[in-house]
Formats: sequence, C-alpha cells, structure tokens
Amino acid sequence: MNRMVNELFKSINGLYVLMPDGRLGVYDEHDQFQCDAELTAALQEHNVQLLKNYLNATTSEQVRLGIIYPTRDAHPWKTETLLLEENVVRQIFPVGVTNKPLTAFQKKNQINSYYRAIENLINYQPKETPGMVFCPVLFDRGGAMDAYLPLLGRPEKPDDRDMPVLELLNLVADIPLYQRGASSLLAIRDRIHSTLIQNSRRSGSQFTLLDNVEFNSDRKTSDDAYGSDRRTDRSVTLSADELEGLHINQCFDMIEQWLEIPHRTIQAGELRRFVQFRELNSACLDVLAERSFVYTAPATTRLLEQGMTDNWNMYLLEGVLLLETADGQSLRIEGGTPKSETPVAFLKPRKYKVTTLTNVSFLWIHDILLRAVDDVQRSLPKLTPQTTKPHTSTR
Repeated sequence: MNRMVNELFKSINGLYVLMPDGRLGVYDEHDQFQCDAELTAALQEHNVQLLKNYLNATTSEQVRLGIIYPTRDAHPWKTETLLLEENVVRQIFPVGVTNKPLTAFQKKNQINSYYRAIENLINYQPKETPGMVFCPVLFDRGGAMDAYLPLLGRPEKPDDRDMPVLELLNLVADIPLYQRGASSLLAIRDRIHSTLIQNSRRSGSQFTLLDNVEFNSDRKTSDDAYGSDRRTDRSVTLSADELEGLHINQCFDMIEQWLEIPHRTIQAGELRRFVQFRELNSACLDVLAERSFVYTAPATTRLLEQGMTDNWNMYLLEGVLLLETADGQSLRIEGGTPKSETPVAFLKPRKYKVTTLTNVSFLWIHDILLRAVDDVQRSLPKLTPQTTKPHTSTR
C-alpha cells in the first residue's frame, strides 16, 4: 500500500476494511491491519465471491456505494469526502423523477463528509423493503481519482493521477433479502455506527459558531454601526452533526430544490437588513453568513403551505411574495422593504400560504442556528443603535 493510500486509511476511523482475500478488519493507529477473526470466519467465503463478481462485473446488484477521497475543494466538513453513486442517492433520498437529473437537494447530499454519509447509509431502512439495507465497508482497488471521472462528472485535473481513492462497497450485495438480518452482518453495522459516533466526538466534530467574538465599544467599522463592549468575549458551540443533518432529516423538498448549486452564501453586511441580526457585531455576522445559503425560485412557485409545522425561517432578499390566508386575506412582501425585515410568515403552524410573484431569492435558516445567535444577543449589554428604522411584522 502506498503512503498516500495509507494516510487516507488512517484518517478514516471506524470503517471496516475488506481485503482482497475476504478478510474483514480495521487499521490501527500504527497503520497495521487488525483482522476481525470472528466476522471473517462467518463471512469470508461470501466476501471472496462478492469481490470476484464485482471485479468481473458479473454481480446482480450494485456493489459500489461511492468513493472516499481526501478533501480538496472547500467544504463545511474537515473530514474526508464521500461521493455517493447516483443510484444510491436516489434510493436514500427518493425525491424528483428517476429519469431526470438529480434535484438540488439530492446533489447537495451526494457529496458529504464520510461521517454523515456513512450514518445515512447505515440508518437507511425502507419500510416497503425491510431487507434492502446497506453494510458499507472500504476496499482499496488501487485506483486514483483519474479512474473515477465519469462518477465525478468533470474533466481530469492535473493532480488526479496522484489523488488516492478508496471504494465504499455494500457487503450485503448479492445476499438474499431474508438473510441480511444475520447476526454477523448486524454486528458490523453496529460496530461501524458506534465507532463513528465515538470518533466524530473525539475528532472535534463540534465547532464553535462564534469563537471568542469580541465586542468592542471603542471601535466601529462601516459594517458595524452599533457600539460593542470589548470587555466581553462570547462563544456558542453547536454540534456539527446536528447542523449537517438539518437539511437531510428535517428537509422540505419544495424548498431544498431551490438551493443554489454551487452553493452561495449571503454577504455578512446584507444580514443587517433583518431586525434579528442588527445588534450582532461584524465577527458574529461573518460566522452566521458562512452558514446561510441563498435559495432562488422562479415566479408562481409555492414556497410555504398554510398549516406547515416546521423549524425553519425564511428571509426574503429579492423579489415579491404573496401571502394568503384561508379566509382570502392577502399581503404582498417585497425584498428590501420594511415588510421584509422579519421572517416571512414565521408563526407556526404557518398562517399563510406563500407564493412567488416574481423571481425571488431568500435565506432558509433553522431555529437551531437562530437560537445560537439569540444566546449571543442575550449575553450582550443593552446597546442603543445610532439610528433606528421602523419595521412591519409579517406574522
């Protein structure tokens, strides 16, 4: 095994490795393969046949779930990247139309941190087909990034031939559905899941939302028209796993399909237009802006339904929305006006159905993120802005 592949294995803790001879195990901190004798004894014959069928392209079921490679592009996660096969994405996130391109939501979840992606695979258990589960294991086929360009959907880059890639295989492929509940297979799934959780916590999969943000009453910038108190340092921590899972476990495809691809974040100064964020200093706004993605939708799009109960908040940036109640009352909201300075139809359950009258752009921010911001606001001494601007609630 070459050094780069060795380093890649070393960085991916908690995943079982399938060796060419059918052995199962993990790599330890000394880069030594530790065979799981019990699981290997139970599954080695199957494992050898699975690899033979896979490498000869004679398997009856898709074996490769995706690939794992070192993170090169800018991503919110700091672990290695897992790119799922398109068919796997459609199976886990069954939205859109099968013979159409992936939706924006599906594309967003096709590439993820391997922690989050593996958890999605292990937790996937469709009610209509109970045995159709995934048991992900790593396999080193010896290929580099240039061998996977069709999956990546892009032309070759100069360093692709030097970029190591590990394949993620489904160990239960070709096993009849009724046999996939075998204790040996369940044991692997359980061990992978528990180890991933432990390593996720140990490796700093928690991030500080507002790290040591300084509130300085003596310094003002063009972006910060409010006084701040430098004597007070504040930080709020949130679980990275919790935030990463919001757009997966609490998603509304009617909204997620309008997430811009590639992702675009809001400029920090633009957040000042919203009442909730006006007392945050520039450092706070910078971090909030990094986690606030822009969505765009065309005219005549229904964005919110009356009666929806959710934990999201919509902030209109540009365009015009029509809010309608069940009794026929209506309200128009235009981006950049006083009516758009608070979240759109923010009372839950939703009192309005919301439809776009023009092309619009907006933010879609979860309560968890807003609570973190609110914690910072409450920790600050009461500040008086230099100017106040009247606003109208859009409740």
